[in-house]
Amino acid sequence: MTAAAFLSYLQSLDVRLSLDGERFVCNAPKGVLTQELREQITQRKLELIDWLRSMRDDAIGMSAPISRLPRTGLYVPSFSQERMWFLEQMEGTGGVYNVPVAVRLDGALRDDVLMNSLNAIVARHETLRMTFSSVSGRTCARITDGVRVPLLRTDLSGMASAERAKELERLCREEASATFDLSSGPLIRGKLVRLAEREHVLLLTLHHTVSDGWSLGVLLKELAALYEAG
Repeated sequence: MTAAAFLSYLQSLDVRLSLDGERFVCNAPKGVLTQELREQITQRKLELIDWLRSMRDDAIGMSAPISRLPRTGLYVPSFSQERMWFLEQMEGTGGVYNVPVAVRLDGALRDDVLMNSLNAIVARHETLRMTFSSVSGRTCARITDGVRVPLLRTDLSGMASAERAKELERLCREEASATFDLSSGPLIRGKLVRLAEREHVLLLTLHHTVSDGWSLGVLLKELAALYEAG
C-alpha cells in the first residue's frame, strides 16, 4: 500500500498525521490507535514524513487547482506483478495467487448498499481496476474506469443445517480456487451466500497482483464503514 493510500485509511479512522515544523505529529480519537496500528505507523514513519513534506511543499507552491491525470495509458507494473503475469502466461497458476476472504454478515442485509459500497471502493482504488497485458514483449498494466464488481448470489436457506454447512464449505473452496483473467479483469469478485433471512456470508476473492493481506484488511474496514454510512 502506498503512503497516500495508508494516509487515506488513517483518515477514515479519524487519525490525523501532520508536521509541526519537522516534528511528526499523530492525533487520534481515544481507543483508535491499537498496538498494531501504532507499530504500522512507526514502521512507515520515514515514508509518511516524506509524503507529508511533499504534500506541504506542493501546497506552498500551488498556484492553480490540481487536475486528476487521465488514466488511459499503459503503466509499468511492479516486479511482483510482472512475475505473476509471467508465470500465468508460461504455465498457468490456477488459484495459487488468489487472496480469498469470507465475511459473516448477521442481521437484516441491504444488498444494494453492500454492492454500491463495494463498487465505491473499486472506483476509489486504481489498483483494483488494473489489468495486465504484453505489449511489444513487455508486461504492462492498464487502469480502467467504470469497473463493476460481479456480486453473484446463492441461496442455501432451504437446506438442512449440516447440508448447508457442507455446501458453504464447497463454495468457499470453489471461489478461492477459481481463476482470474489477468488481461480482462476485474481482478476482484464477490459472491453473497444466503444462509437464513438474517444470516449471510460474503465471499470476496482478489488476485494477488492487486491485493495482499494488508490491503485486504483495509478493504474490509472501508467496506464496513461505507455500508454503515449507506
